[in-house]
Amino acid sequence: APRGRAADQGPFSRAEARPRRSWASWALLGAALLGAFASQGCSAAVPTGTLTPRKCLCFYEDGNGCALNARIPETWRELEASFGLRNNLRSLHFELPGVGGASSSTVDITYVPVGPPPPKLRGASGSARPEILQAQLRDWEAEFPPERRTSLPRRSGEFDAAAGTAVSLSVSGTWVGPEESPRAPQPDSAMLAAVIPARPAGEGERQFAFLVRTVGPAGAVAANADAFASFVRSAQTDSTYLF
Repeated sequence: APRGRAADQGPFSRAEARPRRSWASWALLGAALLGAFASQGCSAAVPTGTLTPRKCLCFYEDGNGCALNARIPETWRELEASFGLRNNLRSLHFELPGVGGASSSTVDITYVPVGPPPPKLRGASGSARPEILQAQLRDWEAEFPPERRTSLPRRSGEFDAAAGTAVSLSVSGTWVGPEESPRAPQPDSAMLAAVIPARPAGEGERQFAFLVRTVGPAGAVAANADAFASFVRSAQTDSTYLF
């Protein structure tokens, strides 16, 4: 599992790591995220501005490189990370700006297993299971009851640890929260989410992934769709990243 690093860790001081994912696939992802709100008449957007220099957001506990690095939109404000009992990183948080006095929303990033523990055999690894990924996407979609949606769930991309490509989701309507911790119904809400693979599982390892999502007032989420897509496109999980 990755461990957190202070917000002032700073950007890379050497050349950026070469991404493993296809940039064409990330372009399609960005178009899908932006297109998700086109039918809702949401034209106002928070100026994305420039992205901050690339920085490592968290490191692997075993010290074997950077678990996730990315470029953060300048309009986002990094919030305090959440840690577990053993000081292991539980989640990262960023506050997104609102528009025209509207409420803001947050981007939350968590690190979860998407593959089973591997069998104790030479060369074995716990590769990602499609059913685990599908269950996560269905859980997100279920936070917006079908009869109270203003747009159908839209998925794009394909989760592929070897290629470093992600699957994304967008949906809007009345948000009721996850089944295990329901919230008071919040109409006119929206969600953007992505599942980004961590480094490919090696021998004796199980596959992990980063869950990235924002859910909040539809206007704020739609206005930040471009910035969200830019952040996801910039994400890299190459552990050979150099400072």
